[in-house]
Amino acid sequence: MALFPTTRSHSYVRNQRLQYDWSLRGIRWGDFFRYQHWGGILLIIPAAVVAGLSHWTFQQNPTVRQALLYDATISYPIIEKEAISNALAVAFNWITFAVAVLVIELGVFWRQHSLTVALAGILHQAWCCAINFVIVVAISETTKSFSGDLRPDFLARCQPAPPEGSPPGGRVSNHISDAAVPLSAVHLGDIASCTNPNLDTVREGRFAFPSGHASNSMSVAWYTVLYLVWSLYLRSDAPYPRRLYWGSSFWGRLVGEVMHALAYGFIVLCLCLSWYIGATRFWDHLHSIADIIGGFLVAVIFTTPFVIKAVGLHTAMRNRIDGDLDSKTAVLSPAGPGEGPHPNSHTAGVGGNGMQPPLLPVASPPAPHPAAGQWQASHTAGGWQGGAHSPQDVGRHGTAQLAGNQLAGNGRQAGVPGSSGDAVLEMPRR
Repeated sequence: MALFPTTRSHSYVRNQRLQYDWSLRGIRWGDFFRYQHWGGILLIIPAAVVAGLSHWTFQQNPTVRQALLYDATISYPIIEKEAISNALAVAFNWITFAVAVLVIELGVFWRQHSLTVALAGILHQAWCCAINFVIVVAISETTKSFSGDLRPDFLARCQPAPPEGSPPGGRVSNHISDAAVPLSAVHLGDIASCTNPNLDTVREGRFAFPSGHASNSMSVAWYTVLYLVWSLYLRSDAPYPRRLYWGSSFWGRLVGEVMHALAYGFIVLCLCLSWYIGATRFWDHLHSIADIIGGFLVAVIFTTPFVIKAVGLHTAMRNRIDGDLDSKTAVLSPAGPGEGPHPNSHTAGVGGNGMQPPLLPVASPPAPHPAAGQWQASHTAGGWQGGAHSPQDVGRHGTAQLAGNQLAGNGRQAGVPGSSGDAVLEMPRR
């Protein structure tokens, strides 16, 4: 049993492939714009508004949670310079996304679709990834505003005054068990309790959960990973699995294995880059482990269904654009070593180019009618069924004449059962 069996409609072009138009003049700009996911505007505009309100309005008055002055989890010092800024973290992941999409659509799949589909696919994936990114940003920023979770360096930002009852010049943390210190004095209620005059710095200390760096970077990285897995192993015309397992030579198999390793290495690189960005937030005393994991989960939860939607629309777009090209501008040519049939290659013989399939399956012939030297041939969508000879044999031994209804009438006069709706192939006796 074949590892990647072909269907009946594909079998007659197993050793052939379709060549698509990759000239700049052949780009169909109407289809390029027509089949984009423009409905995403209804998602990205509200998400952008929510993200803006959360960042510039809600975060001016964040949720205030009481905190103990003796809480060691918020007593870390301030790190003046971040290891990776938010803009740099996002840029890294967008660069890897751009590399992945360009290599896949313009390189790996250049024999499986036209230049129009390649460019439309690039725009489609970039547009969908941007929509998903804005949605994740909106969710993260809104959650930050309403959670009011404190950063690990919050006390250093707040600079609270020592509570009443503490000895002059003494460290507050040295008197956690001092009975002379009233319990109400060790609670930090609001920003007014802080002595730091820079209120923006204090407010920033209340936006710990979830980590924006983690969620923003993982939203793009996770989108890239799922897109690569779908493109390399799950797309109906993915060339990598066939080239790996259909290679007959040792070197062909070796090259296939190396390509698989490189592809998976790039996937791991995307994940490790986002993981490293999240780890730097812990080292910089800006987030706890729970904040970072929460940011990753926000990205994974909201990105996964969006990628499934995006790849489904990508497939539909490809079928709509190149479905017409298959029947009008595609040209059959011998396939390269280890390449299988094109999934739409059964349409190559239909349409404006007038080509016919090179081979037609022929079934075993029935017994000839005793009163006439005729053989019944039923011409169906699957090919010629019945008839002592294939169309190639007919060309060698004589001319086959199909006369439609007239021959069907002759069949009825000759008493051939079931011949009322069939065409009859008349051949000279040998």
